[in-house]
Amino acid sequence: MKTTKIGILAIAFLFIGLAGCNNDEMVDEATQEVFDETTFAENTFEQLASDIDEVSFSDISASARLAETTEGDKVRWFNRFGYSDCVTVTRETPTEGEFPIIITIDYGAGCGSSIWDVVKSGKVIITINGKMSEEGSDRVVTFENFKVNGNLIEGEFTFTNLGNASWSRVLAGGKITTEDGGVITRESVRIRTRIEGGDTDDRSDDVFEITGNASGKTLENNTYTMNITEPLIRSLDCFWITSGTIEKVINETTLITIDFGDGECDNIATKQIGDEEPEEFEMNCRMKRWHWIWRHRHMNNN
Repeated sequence: MKTTKIGILAIAFLFIGLAGCNNDEMVDEATQEVFDETTFAENTFEQLASDIDEVSFSDISASARLAETTEGDKVRWFNRFGYSDCVTVTRETPTEGEFPIIITIDYGAGCGSSIWDVVKSGKVIITINGKMSEEGSDRVVTFENFKVNGNLIEGEFTFTNLGNASWSRVLAGGKITTEDGGVITRESVRIRTRIEGGDTDDRSDDVFEITGNASGKTLENNTYTMNITEPLIRSLDCFWITSGTIEKVINETTLITIDFGDGECDNIATKQIGDEEPEEFEMNCRMKRWHWIWRHRHMNNN
């Protein structure tokens, strides 16, 4: 198994100027790159989906219980995670009771959380095409120069009510561009089912079970596919995914398993690469190690 990985991945890395590394290092670096970047993307897009849900989940008749989304208002989600001092949410409604409704989350030139080490900027634009309480209604989400910790986020989210407290979320053309121009791509399909909190008006006690898959390419053009093998659990009173398991396959050869934990709200998860021993790691919303490596290699190659 190890020989097969080395043979395939060594060829890929020879094209990006790693002549000084041995084969084991090449495999480890490719695996770590995909692991770091896909975990970063998973949490970035998942947390973004929660922002979108908070301001647009309810239909227009019930949205007042969150906030009157006029200039300067702050909804509870942003208060809870430390963005209330700098985020602005606005709503445009052509005629009362009619659609589409356009909601804009504006983080301005830079809106930092007082709780988490995450800075957002730019706009998230949500177009609501029907009452979200009705089966078949959807929301289409686009971005305007939207960044998370300096990483430009692009693509189009479509959220559709499937009935029975379930919603599909399709990401098409997902793309994260680092400050140095490196690109991570992502396509994904998610099914979110509310399993707790549907009997109250307080969104913060909602808990969702998430299933689905994703695929894409990393900064170094390594391909990956990802499947949720045990449903992910996301509570809206926590910034992170708290439990569930996903499996990632790198370049069709290397398997990575990630276990998000037993339900505790923290950024600690466990990874296992192939047959290696599982080890804990900290999830992060920043591109650190691999951002530096990508920049170093490409500066040397230019």
